[in-house]
Amino acid sequence: MTVRSAMIGAGAKAYNDALTYNSKTPISDYTSAGDIDFAYTALPSTILDDQNGFVSAGFVKGDYIKVSGSVSNDGYYLVTTVAAGVLTLDHLHVLTPESGATGTITISTPTQGVVLGLEIDSETHSQIANKAGTTKVQTEESLAEDIIRFDVDSTQEAQIDANGLTLKTGASVNELSTDGTLAGDSDAAVPTEKAVKLYVDTHEADTTNIHGIVDTSKLNTSDAAITDHAVVRGDGGAQKVQDSGVIIDDSDNMSGVGTIDSGDITVTGADNAQLNVLTTSVDNAEYSRLRLTHSRGAGGTSNANLSQYESDLKLEVDEAFIIETNASPRLKVEGGGATNIGDGGVTNYTQIASDGEITLHGTARVRGQIPIDNANLGKGSTKPTEVIVGNYNAWAFGINDDSVFTFHVPHEWADGTDIELHIDWFIDEPAGDEIKWQITWSATPHDSTEAIDSAGASIDTGDVLIPTTPKFLTTSPLTIPGAGLSEGDQVGVTLKRIAITDGTNPSNEPAVVDVHIEFVKDKLGEPT
Repeated sequence: MTVRSAMIGAGAKAYNDALTYNSKTPISDYTSAGDIDFAYTALPSTILDDQNGFVSAGFVKGDYIKVSGSVSNDGYYLVTTVAAGVLTLDHLHVLTPESGATGTITISTPTQGVVLGLEIDSETHSQIANKAGTTKVQTEESLAEDIIRFDVDSTQEAQIDANGLTLKTGASVNELSTDGTLAGDSDAAVPTEKAVKLYVDTHEADTTNIHGIVDTSKLNTSDAAITDHAVVRGDGGAQKVQDSGVIIDDSDNMSGVGTIDSGDITVTGADNAQLNVLTTSVDNAEYSRLRLTHSRGAGGTSNANLSQYESDLKLEVDEAFIIETNASPRLKVEGGGATNIGDGGVTNYTQIASDGEITLHGTARVRGQIPIDNANLGKGSTKPTEVIVGNYNAWAFGINDDSVFTFHVPHEWADGTDIELHIDWFIDEPAGDEIKWQITWSATPHDSTEAIDSAGASIDTGDVLIPTTPKFLTTSPLTIPGAGLSEGDQVGVTLKRIAITDGTNPSNEPAVVDVHIEFVKDKLGEPT
């Protein structure tokens, strides 16, 4: 242990026999070829060498150095960091700014037997520290109060001041109390062992207000008032219901003071449902469990356990676990592992299987979309004419012009539901005339059972009145019945503009901007 401060005390010799500082190989009288300057504007103070010779001279962090030949800064100092041209000193050292004359100032490290005395410096600080200055006891004096700080590995662990003892965390303590009543109710007082024993002994016999689980052998009277949901350990006598509705259980199911070692706290209803709260110890680890038991007479029982072992919370059920709101199921975890969210698995719900597969039932549906590549609209027996209007690439259809394209019935398609084909089109002509769209389609499976040129089915939009304003985009849907489809089918489609049934054909040709397929999903994709 090294005793150090900002300067050498006048009584340094008196400490010499008891406290010494053993340096590494000493550096004797380092003198710079340039100037040695002393700098201080704010802590820490520094010593500067304009020739950058400190590192090559051998100075290192933790050195105690002796300065000689200065005007105002001769003395001993602790070095905290070393650079070629800078020695940074411990924050206790406050230098007087000074520029040294060339060759007049020397710096050395002390040899064995040099003692650093302990004094209060100009900042009213002093300290006892290890060589590195990381573990230390510091004192600070001010007009307001005196403070002692205790640092370990550069971290303040404790402080003593006018408020008492304060550790790194927690309240400040200024008293070791012998008050056996604990009437002070203070965070600043720590009761002695005797005070704690006196308090416990006194309150064990207090029968005026009993809380929690109580050993009746400690009570002065069997007629003690039990409040705040107390459960009292009995001696084998009968149970008794207090005015507060509390059951005093004298059965052997409940034992121990402050804990329930075994047995049940039971709430019994008409259907014999039971609530059992158990605590136990497994391999000295914290373990707790809440068990719900349903008795079905000769049919046996079923259990649900909510348990926590160390940090894991787990719910286990024998059969199914159901959450209801307003008497309607909302979530059901089945014994087989499936989880149903919605109406609990009755009609409309999302089912997550034990392997993670997600299936939608009833009205639990989402819509999907398949876009048809715009370039494919230009392929057909009598293909339409490509036109550019604004920022859109479109295809102008004369009567009997057609586009041929395909799409795949996706795995997430809800079996049996209709598929809609949407035609987005416009015409550069005001309202008054009509057009008609037709699709012919065929669905071919991938199992080599049907030729791709098998006969298809056709459906049309009927006569469609063109929009009131020229170039307004409109949509014409056509429905492909789901009854004729299967998951994975390849569907070939011919889109054609055909002659209207009644009315007048427009002078200009309608142009198709986009064709896309919309369908209903009942799952997220293909099962693996």
